[in-house]
Amino acid sequence: MLDTLQNGHYLGLRYILCGRESACYFVDSVEEKWLAKMRYYCHRLKPIHSLAETSDDRLFKFALNLSDDFVEPLMTDIRRLHEGAAAATSSGHVSVDLIVPGHHKANGLNILSQRWGVDHAQVLAFGDGGNDLEMLQQSGVSFAAPANNDAGVLQIIEKMLAGAPPFTTAGSA
Repeated sequence: MLDTLQNGHYLGLRYILCGRESACYFVDSVEEKWLAKMRYYCHRLKPIHSLAETSDDRLFKFALNLSDDFVEPLMTDIRRLHEGAAAATSSGHVSVDLIVPGHHKANGLNILSQRWGVDHAQVLAFGDGGNDLEMLQQSGVSFAAPANNDAGVLQIIEKMLAGAPPFTTAGSA
């Protein structure tokens, strides 16, 4: 996978290795401005010099960012060269997630639903990218919401909590 990323000639490619315990980037491989943005999403972001430094963590995702013109070629190369080992999905904003096949957001919600005894029909989900599709399909109520639309998402949650349409339960009208 690293060979594909490092030798694929994808203009502007930057990436973070996401693990259960931390997120990592290779020293001198990305600029500080992008790292500052990524720290918003990856709170335990740390520099590494080699992949061996991640051996005590369980990596589950590569978070990629690259020039828009190279998103589709990269995703095609990942499917062609790494089918079965990695799945590539657009996460919006010229970003691509490389994940273990089947370990998408819907899988995470399924684990939580089982742990807490919540039926999928009771799950409310919001998404804004290709990496949300399985989660939106699995959830009982789902909304495709533009990124950074916190006010719109909060309005829907308030309606749900108040039991307002379309969240009115049978017999409560």
